[in-house]
Amino acid sequence: MTQPMPDGSLADQDEGALDVARFTSEKRRARRAAIRARHRLASALVVLAIVATATGCLPETVSRVPTTDPVVFFTIDDGIVRDPAVLDFLRTNNIPVTLFVNPGQVAQDPGYFQSFRDLGDSIQDHTVNHPSLNRLSVGDQQAEICGPIGDYAGRFGQTPWMLRPPYGNYDLGTRVAAQACGIRYLVLWRVVADQGRITTWGGPIEAGDIIIFHFDSQLLSNLTLAWYVTALRGLHPARLEDYLPSS
Repeated sequence: MTQPMPDGSLADQDEGALDVARFTSEKRRARRAAIRARHRLASALVVLAIVATATGCLPETVSRVPTTDPVVFFTIDDGIVRDPAVLDFLRTNNIPVTLFVNPGQVAQDPGYFQSFRDLGDSIQDHTVNHPSLNRLSVGDQQAEICGPIGDYAGRFGQTPWMLRPPYGNYDLGTRVAAQACGIRYLVLWRVVADQGRITTWGGPIEAGDIIIFHFDSQLLSNLTLAWYVTALRGLHPARLEDYLPSS
C-alpha cells in the first residue's frame, strides 16, 4: 500500500489528477454543447430554408436561363486586370456584359468600372474578400455578401441583386445570407472562356447559357473567341438583367 510522503506530495498528486479529470470532463461537456449548438443552428437553417422556399424568398441558383431566345450571357469576374481595349471591343460590337467584381478592385479604378455602367452594364455582387462562402458561418457570409451592396448602390446608382459566389462555392447558409442582403439570384455558369479555350458542362453551348470570363490579361481574346463561337451556333450575347430582373 502506498504511504503518503511527509511533504504531502502524494496528496498533491491526487489533487492534480482530480484537476485534470475535471478539466477533461468540462472540455467534453463544452464540446458536446458546441455540437448541439451546431445541430440546432443547422436545424434552424433547414426550417428557415423550407419556409423561405415555400414563400419564394430564397435566391434562385442559375447557371442557364430557361429561354428559347437565341441568346447567351457574358459575365466577367473579379476586376484585377483592367484593359481599356476590352471596353472598346464591347462598345464597338454592342456586346452587353454583367460584372461580378470585388470592391477592392473597384476602389483602385472606379472610372474604369463606371465606363461599363455608361454602356448600360450592371455591377453585381462578388463579396468583399472573395472567400469560399461555404467555409464561413452564416453571419460571416452575410457580412461578405452585404458588404459591397451599399457602396455599389451609391457609386453606380444601382443596387446589386445578383451574387456570384467566388469559385462557385455555396451552401444553404449562403442562400439564407444572400436573401438577408436583398439578393435574388446566385449566378453560376455552364461555360468557361479562359486561356483561349471554351469549356462547357453538359454538352455544347445552348441558348440561355451563362458564360464566365475573368478580368485577366487574356480577357479580350477570350471575349473575341466566345463571341465568334456563339455566333457560329446562331446565338448572340444578351443582357442578363433583362432575363433575371431585380423585381
